[in-house]
Amino acid sequence: MRAVLSLLVLLILQAADRPSAAAEPRPNLVVLVADDLGWADVGYHGSSIKTPNLDRLAGEGVRLHQHYVASMCSATRSALLSGRYWSRFGVTGATNSRVYPFDTVTLASALQSVGYETAITGKWHLGSKLEWGPRKFGFDHSYGSLAGGVGPWNHRYKRGPYSVTWSRNDELIEAEGHVTDLIAREAVSWLESRGDKPFFLYVPFTAPHIPIDEPSAWLKQYPDIDDLGKRQYAAA
Repeated sequence: MRAVLSLLVLLILQAADRPSAAAEPRPNLVVLVADDLGWADVGYHGSSIKTPNLDRLAGEGVRLHQHYVASMCSATRSALLSGRYWSRFGVTGATNSRVYPFDTVTLASALQSVGYETAITGKWHLGSKLEWGPRKFGFDHSYGSLAGGVGPWNHRYKRGPYSVTWSRNDELIEAEGHVTDLIAREAVSWLESRGDKPFFLYVPFTAPHIPIDEPSAWLKQYPDIDDLGKRQYAAA
């Protein structure tokens, strides 16, 4: 994935340098990320868990079988957005500290530099203070959790100084609703407000990262799973 995204940015930057670039349409980019999702837990890999939308995306798109992620949150995100190994930033797991130096070129800042509008709706987890948030690293619009996996209904991160973490554009806010719904609605709302400029939307969901507490309507889809934790995971 890192190689694909880095190549895509390189091609877009090269196109922007050509005299005819203004007349050439540039692709809109949407990157969806699931958090702690197992390889075998999607329908298109043979799982009994129902993932019809992901299955459709896999069927109509390109599936990359030789790519991988880190086993922890911040490490994966730091590589995905920078195109560089997470160890270059000294991060090997989950962290609340700032991961990137402020002059780091990210996928968002590279695209922003050639006229893209950029947004993140979801989990940042590359620095849990407002002053380390996404808007310092190339995102015009940000919404969601600065810290790690949050409670699905209270949107709080565990406990301690970073527990209050839900924000929009560098301001802590309160919100009502399930975290997955909130992230998706913000993404759709931002998409619907776009004009003619090309855009990059990064949607890192918290699901199915713990803590999980799914609505009964989703739990009822898995009556044959006796273990409540596994049923919650499937519902997420």
